Amino acid sequence: MSGGRDGTWVGWISFDLLLGDVHSLKQKRSVVRPLIADLRRTFPVSAAETSALDLHRRAGIAVSVVAATAST
Repeated sequence: MSGGRDGTWVGWISFDLLLGDVHSLKQKRSVVRPLIADLRRTFPVSAAETSALDLHRRAGIAVSVVAATAST
């Protein structure tokens, strides 16, 4: 997490996932979409697939959060 001058805090993390038994982009979507939905539903974060969009066995997922204080 890093603090800005105006008192906002931003935290982020990115994951590079290797998907095992996935043989098409359609199968990849069926794995990645529920994962992103679960992250958004469980935590107050923004999450998205951010890289390796055209590769069927790999996915880049980024998660971020913005808060007014570090303890939020």
